Amino acid sequence: MDTISAVSFCLAAILVTDSIFRKTDFFSPARMYLFFQSMALGISFLALDKQMTPFHPFTYLVYFASIACFLLGVVTVKIIDGLSSHRPIHPLDLRRYNWNAHLFFAFTLFFIFAGGMFIAYRGTGEFPLLAKVKSEAIRSFFAYKWAASVALSYGGVAMALFFIYVFRPSRLSKIVNIGLWMTVVTAVIFSLALSRGGLMFFAAFALVFYHYGIRRISMAKLFVYFMIFSALILVSGYLKVNGFQQELQQQHEIKIKTSKIVQLALRLPYMYIANNFWNLDYALNPLSFQERHPTTYGFTSLSGLLGLMAFPGSGGNLAESIEKNEHFDGQFNEQAIKIKGWNTVSYQWSFYKDFGVIGVFLGSFLIGMLLHMLYLKICRQPTMLTLSAYSYSAFFVADSCFGSFFESPIYVYGFLYVCACCYFSQIVLPGTAPVLTKTSR
Repeated sequence: MDTISAVSFCLAAILVTDSIFRKTDFFSPARMYLFFQSMALGISFLALDKQMTPFHPFTYLVYFASIACFLLGVVTVKIIDGLSSHRPIHPLDLRRYNWNAHLFFAFTLFFIFAGGMFIAYRGTGEFPLLAKVKSEAIRSFFAYKWAASVALSYGGVAMALFFIYVFRPSRLSKIVNIGLWMTVVTAVIFSLALSRGGLMFFAAFALVFYHYGIRRISMAKLFVYFMIFSALILVSGYLKVNGFQQELQQQHEIKIKTSKIVQLALRLPYMYIANNFWNLDYALNPLSFQERHPTTYGFTSLSGLLGLMAFPGSGGNLAESIEKNEHFDGQFNEQAIKIKGWNTVSYQWSFYKDFGVIGVFLGSFLIGMLLHMLYLKICRQPTMLTLSAYSYSAFFVADSCFGSFFESPIYVYGFLYVCACCYFSQIVLPGTAPVLTKTSR
């Protein structure tokens, strides 16, 4: 085993052990960040694929310094916070909240999502999950119409809003709660698109929201949750590889054994993780010392926000128009991929495109600061707004090895929509529901 892998796995084990025996909070920003970065790096440096080679010296500098800057941001907030008086800890108050307004926001987004699913289905004639050649069906389904693709991608965010409604104070059993049933219905419909990103987001959101808003989750239960989640990823990997196998057989009239499909499906998770790091190394170290990507001066960090803005006369959106005119990378990192088809890159690449090394260091530092400030709020006196914002952000801390959520219009506007929903429901439209039950933490 590579030294970096061994050290990374040891650090991840120490974090888990510490959470078990000292009862420290596993979902704090620093612990989440270190755990998932360590696990991803450790798995990648097992070098199960020939494309995963040792980093160049410059990549080591950028990567490990970015981790140090993130932790420095967290420590900075801790130092500043230590100089002020500590407020008492209060549980989340589920009573002073307008649940009817929240449900209106949830159903509005659900109908947008369902409309996108329906349009894509009418246009392609099949759902990817039920198609014979799944890989081709996925491409056709999401490429049928831009508006439909955007709309159907909000299934995960709609599930998150319905999940919050599950915990509305009521004398009635949870089994008759409309939030529970709509969460299930949305998940089933969204699964037909065979898109894992939204389901992964929802799983992380629900876990963190429940942990801080309802009841703390033990490490034993968290382990079971993680194993179930990993099994679902492997199953979806098998379905995707099986789709490629069927496509190859049709095109080249060859037969691929089922045992080979299973082998590829088991290898697929490794490549999904490792390609982020080999792409980062490839992007940061171009041949002949030429810059692989022009400096974007902040555009990359704003591209998700600009991604759904119409650009008059262009026929597209503002972000895509700028990317084409300036030859910038899009969401699929066209200029950074080492192997065609494996196009995700660790989040450091996004900041590097904006302002080079300074962008990586400063961006990591600011994210560490902002997340820990939000974390302190939910630990002391959580509101539905701060808790939902942190639960939403937590997924992207864990997923930071796979890119930056601020480059995705889906997740940027989803975040703004969830925040708007919770803000109006708790501030502009205060709840008037009577106290029916006491929710325990």
